[in-house]
Amino acid sequence: MKKLVNKIAVITGASKGIGAGIAKSLAAAGASVVVNYASAKAGADQVVEEINAAGGKAIAIQGNVSNATDLAKLFDETNTTFGPVDILVNNAGVYQFGAIEEITAEDFHRQFDTNVLGLLLSTQGALKHFNTAGGSIINIGSAVTAITPVQSSIYTATKGAVDSITQVLAKELGAKNIRV
Repeated sequence: MKKLVNKIAVITGASKGIGAGIAKSLAAAGASVVVNYASAKAGADQVVEEINAAGGKAIAIQGNVSNATDLAKLFDETNTTFGPVDILVNNAGVYQFGAIEEITAEDFHRQFDTNVLGLLLSTQGALKHFNTAGGSIINIGSAVTAITPVQSSIYTATKGAVDSITQVLAKELGAKNIRV
């Protein structure tokens, strides 16, 4: 028997790369999957098609993780289609490397809005629709915080924030039977 049968998983940034792989793996384990995407509709539709063709259950829902209104729609549609959320994977992320002298405020906000604010807003949105028995939140970090490559100051800072937030939320949400 598959381990995640009757579980509902929302994966942000799941139209390609790591997010698509996570969505397919969770579906293969039996979860009903929501493939969230910001702008790559064709990629999200492809992931959903592959999951459904393999006998899984998946839908794609557009939404920018740094936009609370989009996230309300994401979790409302998830709840309507599949039911309460059991698993949230905060995978959506952007990166742009560049010399410190070239970084703009727009570069900073784009990365922090998606990688940090998006994680916080997605978590808040999911908690309103989480299964009352608890569940899991998986935040995707990066080894970049340990290797600190040159010209990655903003991205590295966002992933450092993800690491710290994850530790705090693990303590904060553990009492609600939510693993982070």
